[in-house]
Amino acid sequence: MPSTFTPSSHTHDERYYTEAEIINLLAMKAPLSSPMLTGTPTAPNQATGDSSTRLATTAFVQAAIGDRRTVIETYNNGLSWYRKWSDGWVEQGGYNTGVNISVTLLIPFINTNYTIVGVGVSATNLDGTYSIYGKTATLFYIRKVQANNVEGCSWYACGYYI
Repeated sequence: MPSTFTPSSHTHDERYYTEAEIINLLAMKAPLSSPMLTGTPTAPNQATGDSSTRLATTAFVQAAIGDRRTVIETYNNGLSWYRKWSDGWVEQGGYNTGVNISVTLLIPFINTNYTIVGVGVSATNLDGTYSIYGKTATLFYIRKVQANNVEGCSWYACGYYI
């Protein structure tokens, strides 16, 4: 047992908290099992254009990118390819050989209002003349009109698929 006791009227400087202050401060902290911090965390949505270091929610990011279209799917097997866009646009292309070439599109278009470009390819340069005909939403034909050592035809088509 101590020989002397601190007088009951003593005071502490501001570095120390009273029991009541500690209880109040602990009551203000987020509980460890807070729904905002567990499972799928949530956060307040920041104002559009905020460039601070605050947390960006998915809603904030969606508002920031707006209606920009993005590539949602691609495919390439070495001879044909496609690229689908988020707004329903599709680009596709390929390489085929022959005189009368039937090209079945990898992704059907919604109608025949799409664009096709074909270029003849030889071992040394771009060459030859082609005619594109018989266009449907799912296929078209390429006919070699003038050969000039053409070995094949690269083609590109673009339009809406949905």
